[in-house]
Parts: sequence; structure tokens; C-alpha cells
Amino acid sequence: MTVEGRALLRAVELAGSRKNLAERIGAKVEDVEKWLAGTGRPPRETFLRVVDVILDELAAPTASCDAPVDANN
Repeated sequence: MTVEGRALLRAVELAGSRKNLAERIGAKVEDVEKWLAGTGRPPRETFLRVVDVILDELAAPTASCDAPVDANN
């Protein structure tokens, strides 16, 4: 699978659905499905929006990051 395909799959997981991802990146669901099937590639700007979806999730604070640290351990 291509880098674009792997990134799209991860972004779909993070967005919750292909439709949600399409809305977030300003694309048609049909295009997202085509790209996932490997029958086309997203334009560069669209792919960068896909990467942003992934990076935004990685940058989001998690509960474990907010937990107090025990200095005795």
C-alpha cells in the first residue's frame, strides 16, 4: 500500500468515517473511496490536509498526559 493509502486509512479511523474525513479535508466521499482503492491519488494540497488530520490527533492531549506524576517512582 502507498504512503497516501496508509495515511488515508489512518485518517479515516481518526475521523470516524470516510464521509467525516471527506468533509474535514474538503473532498468528495467518492474521491476518498477512489484513493483508498488505489485507483487514483489525492492532490498534494488534499494529501497535506490528510496529514494534518493525523498530526492534529497526535498533538491532542490525552488523559495520561494530564495525570499527576508520582515523584517517588
